[in-house]
Amino acid sequence: MNEDGLQSADEPGFPGVTVILHEDGGSSRSTVTDDVGFYEFINLDPYTFYSLEFVNPELSTYTFTQLDAGPDNVDNDADPFGLTISFQVPAGTRDDTRDAGLVGPNIMIVGDTDRNGTVTVADELGRAGWTKVRGAIFAVNYDDDNKNGKSDAVEFNDKGEPVNEDFVLENADDAAQSAPLVIRRTGALPAGWKVFLKMEEKEEAQAVHVFKRREAGETAILGRIGDRVPGAAAAPLEVDITAFVSPTEDVTFGVEGLLFRGMTPAADAMVGTDLNFNGIADFDLELRNAAGVVIREDRARMKVAPWVMLSNQEASQDVWAVDAGVSNETFRVTGKADPGYVGLDDSKQLQTYTEAARWAQDHAEIGYTQRPGAPKIYSVFRR
Repeated sequence: MNEDGLQSADEPGFPGVTVILHEDGGSSRSTVTDDVGFYEFINLDPYTFYSLEFVNPELSTYTFTQLDAGPDNVDNDADPFGLTISFQVPAGTRDDTRDAGLVGPNIMIVGDTDRNGTVTVADELGRAGWTKVRGAIFAVNYDDDNKNGKSDAVEFNDKGEPVNEDFVLENADDAAQSAPLVIRRTGALPAGWKVFLKMEEKEEAQAVHVFKRREAGETAILGRIGDRVPGAAAAPLEVDITAFVSPTEDVTFGVEGLLFRGMTPAADAMVGTDLNFNGIADFDLELRNAAGVVIREDRARMKVAPWVMLSNQEASQDVWAVDAGVSNETFRVTGKADPGYVGLDDSKQLQTYTEAARWAQDHAEIGYTQRPGAPKIYSVFRR
């Protein structure tokens, strides 16, 4: 990407490139590079001379970088036409030095696929898929880090309707809870070319907020509850992020969840419509030319972290009870308790509320969600 003819650790591989293996004076066979740019040919004859042809995927956009600029394991071995010199592979050996370097715009979007809390080159493998052992994860944010009495991302009223959607990362805690989604440096873009971030399904766009930086004060640029609320604007499925990416540096976006898997919150007027969120969000990165034609695209798949109910065997942190005065003081206060009993205040965790706020009569479940590398986000669900 820096046109020095060498592949640096932060320069990604190029997927989907056709590589042809030619036998001198004989037949040919071909393969295609995988999602990190690797290719392989097996069962080569140690007595045969071979050459490689790398087929430039987009002649109008990419060129082969300078030839033989350094060590064989990291330099470019393809001439301007994508051809290498002839070579042999001795019996019992493996040749990992036959590479081709392309210069031009780069489009790659990467989540934390190895689930260690950071995004590195290792996360590029399998970024477009998701399995039990590999795949990026984002977390729903229903806590109240800024202590304003409202959930950080979105709330739900007594009918289960979404209300009070908050599009802002209010503070550093909010920013840390968002999941990293890295867009690799693009290289120089031709005049009029643009980069778009896109989601395929409305249900996916309604389940997340995407921020151009993981910093306090950032406002979501993509994703919203949208028309789950009648009369509200539909959630846009794409946004132009050309101004937010960089030709020279990777940029880390943030993803905040609004819905858990299987949630179908909506106003009464929308009950019965297909609003189920299946827990998966695909983020497509597209490079479009001046005519709006998609030249290259890449995908990062993420899945929402589950909500986990706390075990009843875990130690309590708070004990809540209504302060109804003398009518329940034997229950609350040790000094007023019947002989042989203690009040709830003996726990040293007692918190009280007024009789007018009878929320504890509802059936509540306390639990948390968590993405890799981030603290737990606690929330309470009521039935």
